[in-house]
Amino acid sequence: TNDAPVAEAKTDSVTEDTVITGVMSASDVDLGDDAELSFSTDSNAEGLTFNADGSYTFDASSYDSLGKGEKLVLEIPVTVTDEHDAMAHTTLTITVTGTNDAPVAEAKTDSVTEDTVITGVVSASDVDLGDDAELVFSTESTAEGLTFNADGSYTFDASSYDSLSKDEKLV
Repeated sequence: TNDAPVAEAKTDSVTEDTVITGVMSASDVDLGDDAELSFSTDSNAEGLTFNADGSYTFDASSYDSLGKGEKLVLEIPVTVTDEHDAMAHTTLTITVTGTNDAPVAEAKTDSVTEDTVITGVVSASDVDLGDDAELVFSTESTAEGLTFNADGSYTFDASSYDSLSKDEKLV
């Protein structure tokens, strides 16, 4: 008779935006078997590449939405099959730990004629879903007439630029 292979569970961990590699283990006690074991999974875990020899690569760059220190545990079912189609089931558990991703500010371009006032808002986003932090905007600009607020809103009063000639631009 053919005994089923014995599959070992594996636990691994990774920080978002990094790549890990590993190998699942299994054995077959049948004498005479050349231990031709194949590994498979029906998991669609994003970033996982799983090979028939039990090796795997996991790229955690798709998990940017995790906040700093937030953990996501992926339990990936794995089947090991011997050359006589006997099977064993086990689990590959990967824990992904989030990091604090920097916010992304969008560039803003505006134009104004002298002696007028404009207002606007600069926007930004932070991919760390669940962050309770608010985004605070600031500028090191010394542009005369610019008032920039911590919420990203601004006012620009161009009345200080009367010295510009007709059609002259200041960037």
